[in-house]
Amino acid sequence: MNYLDVAWRGYIEDKNASRICEAHPYMLNSYGIWERLTYKSRGMSFWKYPLPNLEIIMFSTYIIWRFLDWSCNKIGLRVPRFTYMMIAGVILDLTCHLGNNSWLRDIFFPYDKRPKIPETLGAFGFLFYWFLKGVTMDPGMGLRMEKKSSVIGLTTMVVPLICGNFLFKWRIQRGNISLLPMEYRLIIFFQSISAFTSIDTLLKDLNIKHSEFGRIALSGAMVTDMLAFVVTFLNAIRWQGSYGVFQTVCFCFFCAFLVYAVRPAVYWVIKQTPEGRPVKNVYIYIILALAFLSFQFFHKIHLFGPAGSFVLGLTIPDGYPLGATLVQKFESFNLGALVPLFGSLSMTQVDLSWLLKECGNLIRMEGQLYEAISFILFVNATKFIASTIAARSLNMPLRDSFALSLVLSNKGIFELAYFTFKCYRKRNLIILKDGAELPTLVCVYKPDHITSMIDLLETFSPSNDSPMACNILHLIELVGQASPMFISHQLQQPEPGSTSCSDNVISSFRRFHKEFSDCTSLDIFTSVSMSKHMHEDICWLALSKSLSLILLSFHRTWSVDRSTVVSNDDTLRMLNLNVLKRAPCSVGIFIYRKPIVESHMTERHNKEALAIANRMRLTERRISVTIIRFIPASYKMENHELEGTLRVGNLKETVTNIIGSNVRENDENVIYLEKAVSDGSETSKILQAMAKDYELFIIGQSSGIGTEVTNGISEWTEFHELGPIGDFLASHEYPSRASVLVVQKQEYIHKTRNQKIK
Repeated sequence: MNYLDVAWRGYIEDKNASRICEAHPYMLNSYGIWERLTYKSRGMSFWKYPLPNLEIIMFSTYIIWRFLDWSCNKIGLRVPRFTYMMIAGVILDLTCHLGNNSWLRDIFFPYDKRPKIPETLGAFGFLFYWFLKGVTMDPGMGLRMEKKSSVIGLTTMVVPLICGNFLFKWRIQRGNISLLPMEYRLIIFFQSISAFTSIDTLLKDLNIKHSEFGRIALSGAMVTDMLAFVVTFLNAIRWQGSYGVFQTVCFCFFCAFLVYAVRPAVYWVIKQTPEGRPVKNVYIYIILALAFLSFQFFHKIHLFGPAGSFVLGLTIPDGYPLGATLVQKFESFNLGALVPLFGSLSMTQVDLSWLLKECGNLIRMEGQLYEAISFILFVNATKFIASTIAARSLNMPLRDSFALSLVLSNKGIFELAYFTFKCYRKRNLIILKDGAELPTLVCVYKPDHITSMIDLLETFSPSNDSPMACNILHLIELVGQASPMFISHQLQQPEPGSTSCSDNVISSFRRFHKEFSDCTSLDIFTSVSMSKHMHEDICWLALSKSLSLILLSFHRTWSVDRSTVVSNDDTLRMLNLNVLKRAPCSVGIFIYRKPIVESHMTERHNKEALAIANRMRLTERRISVTIIRFIPASYKMENHELEGTLRVGNLKETVTNIIGSNVRENDENVIYLEKAVSDGSETSKILQAMAKDYELFIIGQSSGIGTEVTNGISEWTEFHELGPIGDFLASHEYPSRASVLVVQKQEYIHKTRNQKIK
């Protein structure tokens, strides 16, 4: 393919014409259908260009949800518009994944690394939606509330909050819960509150926002929102200790800045605007920039980012000229074009196949879906009953009391957005683009783990072409009556002359950071908590910072000659098991034996393990990689049994599909081997023979499970979290001093726009 063939597609060739590179910025517009007709297979379909692709998705979602809206209005069914937007996403998902509509999947769910512009615009639309809701809301309403609204709002939130916590504690005492305590607390919190933005949207769609009923509902929702802020910071202080205090102080300073700096400036702008004249565009742009900065501020202190824009919106007077100008300029476009993208594309992430599968367990009253739904129904039932009783006791008609309880139980865009930013993200190394930053969480439980983890991080050889974001979490078990704490050592500086139990961790990793300062960012945290809750801190930090890999240390260490067990920490093993069960990203368990020499490493056929090895290979060319695949001897090809090293080309093709095309044709540092084995004993012999040939083994946790390759090995597996092959390599009988990294690809996720995974 020569330069003329690819130039119009946004690509260029290097001087030697040996490589094709993408040009930035990307080509936005297509050349129409003529490109495909003229250049045949070399041409791109018009929907593969960013702008046409965005237009098709926006048009499709708009047509579907507007059709649903029109149809339901014709039959007299009044449903909030955001519900139609969500249903539109489900329809798109089913249409693209049922049957062989490959061209539809290529439009809506492209299997490539194109920028996700529709999702980005949808997220921006949701952020803007929150800001405009704050602009249209009168913050003084909270100070002018009647007794009726205050009592209803207080009862609506407090009663389900208390009852939900009682049921949660009762379930913990019974045991056998499949949801994390953190997830239970989130369910209790989100089912107890009545988000003002969701209630306001519902009442507006039902055309009753300005009625007496609507005023009471909005006032009650505002009470729950104010209580929600209080509960959020109290929980942060309880579960995160000093870091929760830091968040609270930052929020107070933020509010003070808005009240004493931004609001006077806004009134100055209003005074500078002549009567009957529009507000100057420069002021509008400054306010929009402040909305984005408010989001970033909340995000940086690990609070819900859009809430920052919402609080800023409260600072803007809701009347003419400024507030009205913002609404008139942006609300129609935002609600008509951007928010539907958010609602529809968020629902395409739902794993419908998993839900249908779980429905069987739901009928049998077991499984995660049953546990979650039963708990949600209980909390909502107590909320409905409490709201009804409170409204009826304040002399509201019984019918209006029921209606008010239903409205205050409504869940909408706020709840969907929180869980979509938080829950439905694919976080692993496979999806990282070449040269993208690798966000990693390193957990240090004992002083011995410092050296081993630094050695492992150095193996990644961070560079400007392959940077790393290292988050270090020092785990300290809570002793006696001390309070749980979560400390950020970047944001909370120790008092002069004081010492910290994490000083050794801090100094050691800062020395590592100094060596790679140009290509590595470093954040260090300390968590002091009970051992049974430590995995929650790990998962929470990985979730809140959108990390791709968690690195844990193995719970057992041996003597140098591998003859005796030096330490065997069951608490650490339980911590590892809990993290593997609920991690929101991929996890690696590291069995450290000696410093990793940059020479060879061997891989088992596992996508995430290959991605890690490829990352190391690309950043440090002195590392050579041997990729080995064990194949059951019963498999046949062309009527000949596989034996020895076969089909090297096929294995290379498989690896190339996983880790990309950056494996050079004659790369001497990458060796591909396939071994045919009849049972686990042959597998163990091959592994025994290569015991002294490599310095690091990287294997997938599920490698070989349920196949002939591990027959005979699986029965003797001692630590199932390592998998049969990982357990064999980590055992003291294995005659090698090579370290072992066992990788589990992210499992606790569900679906993204690219593909479904479990």
